[in-house]
Amino acid sequence: MSKCKAVLDGKKISSIKVNTKKDQKDKNSK
Repeated sequence: MSKCKAVLDGKKISSIKVNTKKDQKDKNSK
């Protein structure tokens, strides 16, 4: 169970990183 949670947390962190990159691109394009 802890392994599953770690995988989910990893996916969450990676998705957050992707979102921050998108936000930075949007701010730069404006």
